[in-house]
Amino acid sequence: MFTIGVDRFEKVEIEELAIDVKGDVATARAIGSLTCRTSDAAALKGNVSARLSFDAEMSLATCVLSRREIKLLSAGGTFGDIVKALGEQISQSLGDGLSNEAKKLCQ
Repeated sequence: MFTIGVDRFEKVEIEELAIDVKGDVATARAIGSLTCRTSDAAALKGNVSARLSFDAEMSLATCVLSRREIKLLSAGGTFGDIVKALGEQISQSLGDGLSNEAKKLCQ
């Protein structure tokens, strides 16, 4: 078994972004895409692109996310089918990372 490291960012785009704050509750919605590729030294060279939606709500008083949803809308490139197959796990990992960063910004 080996790891495919598609870890070189080529492009990140945010197509839509909305942030609403009412009282101590912040809601954020975004749609964006990213394109990554393997390093030049990779055993298997390739790339992947993905389009994602993000929807979350956070209490600014407690810095706790009360709702978080990330959906993989589409994927393409050399490893696009792998990303589609692992969509749930990738969405969970991205959500965990974004949650941690949001908490840091809130505090």
